Amino acid sequence: MKTELHSLSKQLTTFTNVASLQRSMVSFTNILHFNPFDFQFNILVMNSKLIYLFVLATTASCSLLDPERIQHTLNAYINVLQPEPWAQWVRSKIYSFEDEKFTVYQDLG
Repeated sequence: MKTELHSLSKQLTTFTNVASLQRSMVSFTNILHFNPFDFQFNILVMNSKLIYLFVLATTASCSLLDPERIQHTLNAYINVLQPEPWAQWVRSKIYSFEDEKFTVYQDLG
């Protein structure tokens, strides 16, 4: 009985690790192919979805650092249909990020 429980536990752990890795890979793919149109270009909804994807893409051995989160978020912002003030804001954030003037994801606000 003890051997069977150990075997079952090992199978569940292995399955959980595989499922976690698969979820992480799918989430990261969704980040890379993030389309603002799917969220009607609503920045609040986009940010919420991106944060959710960032969490799902995180595993025990891999996490997205703030600079990576910023880069992926800015890449999504570039694809928003842009009135000129928005386009200028995004460009200024891209330049600031490239000049390493901010490295914390929350500074995008």
